[in-house]
Amino acid sequence: MERSRSIGRKKISILLTIFVLVTIGVVYVMVQPVVWKSPLKRELTPKVVMVNGNHTSGFTFKHFSEGDTYRKSNLTVIVEVLRNHYKPIEGATVTIYGYGGIDTNKTGKNGLATIKLQIDPSWHGDTPQGYLSMTVTKDGYDAEVLPKAIGIFYE
Repeated sequence: MERSRSIGRKKISILLTIFVLVTIGVVYVMVQPVVWKSPLKRELTPKVVMVNGNHTSGFTFKHFSEGDTYRKSNLTVIVEVLRNHYKPIEGATVTIYGYGGIDTNKTGKNGLATIKLQIDPSWHGDTPQGYLSMTVTKDGYDAEVLPKAIGIFYE
């Protein structure tokens, strides 16, 4: 009799452990964002990978003397363009513009495009920051426009 109680308690303990683990798994899955992209959909997904050799999506103007004096700056931007967030796109046209600068280039086989432009420091309203914008196009895809692609800040 005692042996059957011991076996019964072990079964209950195992079942309770399984129930807790399954409950935790279900809760975890429910709180995670679910993004399902159809593999048949052709969506351009561009991302700024580097700005002037730094893994960032922003640029900061630096003072070159006392006061609020800033110089024009040359930017080299690396943009990655993927299809549906995972497959590199070759031949996409990437344009970055704003702050008096503009440049366009095409992506290579690896989905990367290098954009070089000179930007002029300027203040937008009362806020000493702004953005460079980016457009990405390719035949057979909807154009992707990112009005806030690269953050511009002042030191």
